[in-house]
Amino acid sequence: TAGANPYSGGWSNCTYGAWEAVYENLGISLPSFGNASSWVASAQAYGYATGGTPRAGSVAVYYGHVAYVSAVSADGTQAYIIEGGYCGHYNERWISASGTSSQPLIGYIYF
Repeated sequence: TAGANPYSGGWSNCTYGAWEAVYENLGISLPSFGNASSWVASAQAYGYATGGTPRAGSVAVYYGHVAYVSAVSADGTQAYIIEGGYCGHYNERWISASGTSSQPLIGYIYF
C-alpha cells in the first residue's frame, strides 16, 4: 500500500525513520530494503542510483544505520541528516559526509 511503512518500531528504528523521511519529504513509498546495511545493494536491485556523494533528498547508508539527507554543506563535506534510532528516538544533526569511525559510510541512495 502506498505510504504504508514496511518497518516497525516507529522513530526508535532507523530504517523506519529513513523510509518515513523519504515518504514525507519526497512522496516516494519505498519497498522494504531489508536491514540498514543492505539498503545500497537493495536499492540498486530496484534500479535506484547510488554513489558516494551526499545530495539533499538522498539516503545515507552506514554500516548498521540509515538516515535521510535533508541538506548538504556548501563544500560538500557535511550532511544534515534526519534519523530514527538515535539514542532510541527521532534526531536531526550535521555529520561528516564520509561517515564517522563508529558509523562508516557505505554510500548514498538517490531518488
